[in-house]
Formats: sequence, C-alpha cells, structure tokens
Amino acid sequence: MKIPFLVISVAKQDYRHLIKPFPEIQVIRAAKEFKFNLLRPPKGINPIEALSDFIDAFTHLMDVMIRSRSVLVGLIDELFRMFGVYEGSDEYPNMEDLEEWLHEKLKEFRYRNDDFLLRNYQRVHMLNTLTDIFKCSEGSDIEEMLKTPTILELDGLQNDVINTIIIHLLTWILRYRLTKRQRGKLLHVTIIDECKRIFDRTIELNYLMRIPPIDFLVSYAREFGEGLVVADQEITKLTHTLRANTQTKITMCTSGVELEEIRKTLNMDNEQLKVISELPTGTGLIKMEG
Repeated sequence: MKIPFLVISVAKQDYRHLIKPFPEIQVIRAAKEFKFNLLRPPKGINPIEALSDFIDAFTHLMDVMIRSRSVLVGLIDELFRMFGVYEGSDEYPNMEDLEEWLHEKLKEFRYRNDDFLLRNYQRVHMLNTLTDIFKCSEGSDIEEMLKTPTILELDGLQNDVINTIIIHLLTWILRYRLTKRQRGKLLHVTIIDECKRIFDRTIELNYLMRIPPIDFLVSYAREFGEGLVVADQEITKLTHTLRANTQTKITMCTSGVELEEIRKTLNMDNEQLKVISELPTGTGLIKMEG
C-alpha cells in the first residue's frame, strides 16, 4: 500500500473488513488506546498558531460566540505563559489543566459573574467528565499514525467526545501538512464518515459566528499532500466551502430536497438529475472537476 490513510470510524467496526485484504492496517480503539492533548500542536508549530488552532476548533465545535472566544483566548494565553510554552518549554497544558485554571479564575472577583467564562468552563468540564482521552501531556504519536494505514474507531464514546476528536485531529493533520510544505504529491488520505459533524452548514450560515476555520484549512489540504474523502447522507447540511473545494464528487440514489441540492452542487440539468433519482442500489454517479 503506497499511500497511507486514516479512517475515522464513528460506527462500530464499519471498516474492519479492510484488514483481510490489507493486513498491515492498524486498528486503534480510541476509548481504550488513544490519547490526545488538544493543546499540543505538531512539532515546529509556533505557540501562537497552536493557541489559534485550538481556539478555532474548540469554539467552532462548541458553538461559542465571539465574546466568549475572546475570554478564552486571554486565559489560555496566561496558561501557556505559566507552562513556559512561549519560552520554548515542551510541556504543554492539557484539558485537565485548562479546567482547573478556568475554575480558579471563576473564584476571582472580576470573573465571578462572567457568564462567558462560566460557559467555557462548563464545556471543558463536560469533556473531562465524559472521557480521560484528553487528560495527557504527550498523547498518542499522531505523526507516526500518518505513516501507517490506520483505522481509528470512535464507537463507544459520547457524541461530544467524538466530534471533539474529529475536528481537533483534522485540524492537527492539516496544520502538520501546512508546516511540512511538501507540494505536488499525495502523501496521505483522511477518510471521514458523517462529516456534517464538522462541516456544519448551520454554523456557516450563522452571522454571529466566524466562518468555520476548518473550511479554510481544507482549501489548502490538497496542495500540501493531504487528501480528504468525506461522506454524508445529507448534503443539505454540509458547508458550501467543503463542496467548492472537492474535486471529485460521488452521489448515490437520492430524492427530495437532497436531490435539488445535488443538482446545484454538481451543476446538473433535469435529465441528468432524473438519472440520479433512478440509480439502482449500490450504484453511484461520479463527477470530476476539469
């Protein structure tokens, strides 16, 4: 297998059938075998970029408004300074450290009635209560995972934990690729099912929210060697940015509102659309750009 891949599997053992033809695949059960420090970036990343990436992913995922985001930026910046991150320390805080820091801040008079800080604390506390995956300093070796065909199984975890892993992991991978700056060659493919979890059109349409930062990273992924294969049953719920930045689109038999959205996305006429609505089970239509 020349090009390694990472399958982020949400449903139970959906991709285990790949092991027989490809015995070199490693399977990681996230609930038992995966650790991920959300605040630790790929090696060589400027701490300011690390802070920005975390804030972008966390606030996008948790539907955090701009004011709440600015509070969190300042407090994590203080936490980074406490850990000596800006001075070159390799010890990054983790989500447990962040929870304790936010809790301490809530005791201070100026933050005592700060609803924005309280909401951030509650979100971090919720994640730490649901799982121990994020309570680590180093975490699993993601760079090594990208060198080997891997299935990361997320079944058995709560939805909030699953969504957190997916968006932060994809952000980590894309930032890693941008840092390496290896252009013109496909180096790795990430495969994500139920991709509306992170490419959510409702956030894209919410004028009170920033444009999802993950969409910007995706637009550069292909240029720097990271291929993305994303799938979902509801195209109406996917961001326009994602659709615009995918060169190859595959659709199965579809009807109703989804069919009209496919017509616009694939730029099809009525005759072509009729073909899609009549496709037999297991048959798809492929459209490539250019």
